[in-house]
Amino acid sequence: METLTIPQKLKALVDGVIHNPIVQREIKQTFRKSKIFWIFGVYLFLLAGAAFYIFGVTMTLSGVTSGFEPQSSSVMYLVILGIQMLVMTLVAPVSTSTAISGEKERQTFDLLIITKTSMYDIILGKLLSSLMIVGIMLILSMPVYAVVFYYGGVTIGKFIMNMLYLVSYVAMVGSLGIAFSTVMKKSAAASIATVLLIFAMTIGIWIALGMVMAFIASASMLMDDFEPWRIIGQLFMFNPIVSFISIVDSHMGTDVSWELLDEIGFSFENKYIYCWHINMVLHIIVAHLLIKFSAKRIAPIRKK
Repeated sequence: METLTIPQKLKALVDGVIHNPIVQREIKQTFRKSKIFWIFGVYLFLLAGAAFYIFGVTMTLSGVTSGFEPQSSSVMYLVILGIQMLVMTLVAPVSTSTAISGEKERQTFDLLIITKTSMYDIILGKLLSSLMIVGIMLILSMPVYAVVFYYGGVTIGKFIMNMLYLVSYVAMVGSLGIAFSTVMKKSAAASIATVLLIFAMTIGIWIALGMVMAFIASASMLMDDFEPWRIIGQLFMFNPIVSFISIVDSHMGTDVSWELLDEIGFSFENKYIYCWHINMVLHIIVAHLLIKFSAKRIAPIRKK
């Protein structure tokens, strides 16, 4: 049996994605609607407007009236990145949470699973087609990023790594949505469950942190004496907000994310490794596991 090289494996993977019938069908259906182009236009206008507004505010606060302050370019870049991450957190899971449940509601699910396409390819195709709009939004934002590169302050290497992180994050939250879509029969229920889980991952854990801090203060306890405090500290490492703070740290040369985690019971610090580096790998692993879980969920015949 011939062993494929890494470039050949990558080529086979790309060909499999391009020729996936689910992806091809969803692309045709999506771009037949004119409103999608209006959505892209409004998104790009708001993104560019927010970025340049923050750029101007930063320049004013720094006291620069003529010339250019390089740090302002970094701030503008981080604002763009933060807005994109927020948009992905809202759009990606909602768009994937109706992928399978929507087929069931339209009574086309049985026709889908009797095709020659494998269950894994069906789920992967649904995931990629649902996240296609998010990917196009990333591409459309390149002209705004080009302005940042023109002024300097951000290296190409960091930009590529940040984009890879966003891709891994989108794959993870999108896989969560499609997993709920296979478990629940109704699209509305799947969407609500996905949004609630994403809310718990992002904001809910901060609420839990505040409640624990209030309990510790009211009981006149030390944080080190409260064992569940360490569990919350470990969970905080995977929080998207902490990940974004660590991205800011990597650009600004600060250690806010590690200091925050150290305060709540998770002690790990390395000048070369940030939270978002670790989470990028974990996102890929979780996305792969969720895709395999979803593929088993829709299999018409399961092994006992």
